[in-house]
Amino acid sequence: MKLSARILRLLPPLLLGLSGLTALLQTLAYLLNYEAPDANYFETSAVFPALATGLCVATVLAGSLAALLIPKGECPEPAVWLGTRPHRVACAAAAVGFFAGAVVLAFSSTAVAARLAIPLLLLGGVYELLSGWLPARSRIWAGLTGFAAVLGCILVGAVYYFDTSLEMNAPVKVSVMIGVLCAMLFCTGEIRVLLGKPARRLLLLLGVWLLALGGLAALPVPLAALCGVFDRSTTPAGLPLLAQRMAHPEYLAGALIALGLAAAAGVRLWVWLRCPAGPDAARPGEAGAAGGAPSGDSGEDGAL
Repeated sequence: MKLSARILRLLPPLLLGLSGLTALLQTLAYLLNYEAPDANYFETSAVFPALATGLCVATVLAGSLAALLIPKGECPEPAVWLGTRPHRVACAAAAVGFFAGAVVLAFSSTAVAARLAIPLLLLGGVYELLSGWLPARSRIWAGLTGFAAVLGCILVGAVYYFDTSLEMNAPVKVSVMIGVLCAMLFCTGEIRVLLGKPARRLLLLLGVWLLALGGLAALPVPLAALCGVFDRSTTPAGLPLLAQRMAHPEYLAGALIALGLAAAAGVRLWVWLRCPAGPDAARPGEAGAAGGAPSGDSGEDGAL
């Protein structure tokens, strides 16, 4: 089966629209159907959480199928976004997500993994800025710095996994863990682009997962926190500053990381799939200068 270029161009707005609707439904679920502070679950008869989850699964399946069906020769070169103004906007959004996640962890958690994650998340923000503003010949160094972002996300996920203060199947815990995992995986795809070894269809697949699955946490959790959904009924002393007001504030850090990278993924997919030959497109050979390897289908080997 072969996807036409027209359908390929429709993927970004379709994915962004469905992911935005998922985030809206999940936000309404937190505002209207979340039982905190008495419990950390949605009401059993709530409709909004079921609709959000169903739409998320449908988006993941449809986007994943589209990514798998794209022939090697039809998927554009992802390095087209390097050096463009939208790419710098995407890098700034992702950097803000990493920096905000590090700040939230600093004021909310005393876990060893959280303390180790903070400098790595700060380096992750630096990586995003470097990848946006370094010249093409130096982007390989930005790609190497990106492994700090990946390790930081791994440690943040470890904080959540070993957190015994919140039930393992609580919606906040599950959605934020999945969002951080998808953000980490998308980072690995970005690093391959900077190193000149892009896996095109795999990168599209990871972008779909981040936009759809991350939509359950990226916007809903910060908005719910802003609206006081997770506020404590009492303010116990001896806790980190943010934890005195908000129950389980460390999960806000992961949601902000997922939000920044989801915004970056949306911008990059739009530039990549809809404007491969636009006026701000990367110059020929720029991808090869980024990592010392020519652009083409070489990155497909061993990936989808």
